[in-house]
Order: sequence, then C-alpha cells, then structure tokens
Amino acid sequence: MAYGYKIHLFGKHHERMTWLSELCIAQDKALTGCDIPASRDEFENIEGPVFREAEYWRASRWPDDPTRQLKRVWTWPKYGLALENICPKIVHTDGFFSGLSCESHYGGLQFMHAMASRPNESDDQTRRYIRGWSQFVFRVATGKVDLDANYCDAVRAHAGPAASRLAPKNLKYCAEREEKGKRYPAWTVRTLFTFHCDKMFTSKTCDVLPGDEVAKKAAIGAMFHLIQDSYSQSHAARGAAEPSNGPYDAVVECRPVKKFYYFAENKKEHGAADKAPEFAQSCRERGDILDPITAGARMLGYVDGGQANEDAFVSMMMEQVIGHAPHT
Repeated sequence: MAYGYKIHLFGKHHERMTWLSELCIAQDKALTGCDIPASRDEFENIEGPVFREAEYWRASRWPDDPTRQLKRVWTWPKYGLALENICPKIVHTDGFFSGLSCESHYGGLQFMHAMASRPNESDDQTRRYIRGWSQFVFRVATGKVDLDANYCDAVRAHAGPAASRLAPKNLKYCAEREEKGKRYPAWTVRTLFTFHCDKMFTSKTCDVLPGDEVAKKAAIGAMFHLIQDSYSQSHAARGAAEPSNGPYDAVVECRPVKKFYYFAENKKEHGAADKAPEFAQSCRERGDILDPITAGARMLGYVDGGQANEDAFVSMMMEQVIGHAPHT
C-alpha cells in the first residue's frame, strides 16, 4: 500500500482506502465495521472522480510526498529520480538529515510508513517511534500543538521517543541559519507539514503553503498513511512471520504485527506488495485487529472529537492496528 521506493503514480491505493473510510463515516458504520471490497477488482474500480470526493484523498499521500511534487507534471519526474537514484546514496551521510523525502523513505523517519528506521532496529523500538509519531500528528491535527512553535521544541515536547529521529541533537533546522550568504528562519511545526517544492530541477529551496488547515490536513493524512502502510506485507509481517526479503503479495491480513522491516532488507521485492490489495478472511472476521478502512474511519471520529480523544486514538493504533507485541 505504500509506494516506498518506486513511485506508483497510477496506483491510487491510499486514496481509494481513504475514500472508503470517509464513506464509512458517512454511513455511520465505523463502530460496527466498515464495508470491505469483495475483491481486488472491486477495489481498483473505485475511479478517480469517486475517490477525489474524499476530503483527505490527497493528504493521505503526504508521507510519500511530503514536499508535494507528485501532483505536478514538471516536478514528479525529478522526484521519482531522486527517490530511486539519489536518496539511497546520500541518506545518513549529511549528519542526520538528507531531506524530508529521503529520510522518510530510506532513513530515520521510516516509522512514518510503519517500517524500521535503522538496520537491526528492534521491533519494540519501532513500536515506540510509531506511538510517538501517532501522538504528535494527532496533537497537530486537533490543535494541541501550536503550528507556529519552533519545530524542534514542539517535537521534543510532543513526539515521545520519535523526537530523537524527528529532531536529533544539532539538527540545523532548529535555529535560524545562514547558507551561501542567505539567511533562513528556523523551522516551525507548520514548516514540516506545508512544504511546497515546485521547481523543475531542484528541491533545495522550497516555500510553504499558507493556512492552518493545510498543515492539519497533512497531519490527518499522515495518520491515514501510517494505518494503511502497516498492512503492507513489505512493511511489516502480520500473522505468520514472513522472510524479510519476501516473497510478498498485496494481501491485507488483519492480524497483529510480528515484525517490522527495514527497506534495505527487501528493496528488490518491496513493490510486490504495492499493488491493489485483496482483503483476507481475517479482515472479514472482525477480530481484535481492525481492517485499515475501519481504523481510518475511527481515526477521523477521534479527530472530530478533539484533543480529549488522543488516548483512544493512540490505544487503537497500538492495540487494534499494530497489535500487541508477540511473546518471545
């Protein structure tokens, strides 16, 4: 379900799943369980004019495209080239931060996609990062975090263990800086969620989009994306533990996560799980683990309920989406 390391411009799986979650809310089925497509073909037949009715269809792509380059024909070729050929070579080499897109796909921010962020990272540590990220984006979406607050200060106050990856010590964006004779302000929380890189040949200098709703929508999109990606077989093993290097299939299993993968373990096989998904019988049985459509719908309900629902959302993420860690 995640586009990971090859940009699937025409595989609108996040967008379709987000529309299904929003439809479920409209039909008042989130508590009892959302309707699940009967087949892969039924899922794929949700066409653009339909899923574009969803309020968050574009936002659900944010962790795949945090600088908003895939929506323009003059920027997506550059973006695809960077992800496939440049990011793998530069990630981890520029101190911490090789760029938001590179880090989220290949580096220390892979927890945004429900993946391990380092080789040999323990599953317990990945869970901690996912919990911290879930907490942070929920607070951004519900207005608990000031969008104009210093990015690093806010992350360290609100993102728990994930702050060590989101804002490590000496991250240059924490303060005003000068590069090549030009001064740049410190990042704010708003900066993270509103990047807009529309130049054809470079992404080194970008602007930010105005408006609080842009940032809050991106945070909600990040929650959709995290939920949906966690069901991809090339991101995490659910049910029977699978070999880290595949083979995978685009089948959604509604069983607890047993292991999170790091991209280097399965980059050659990763795309096999990125096709339109089939929903396994485990998702139709309505067990302890929610299907991603129902989980997305409930997330929206928690966001609409405001800050008081943070604990309920984080609990759902860790217990009913990720599932309890297996006993060893």
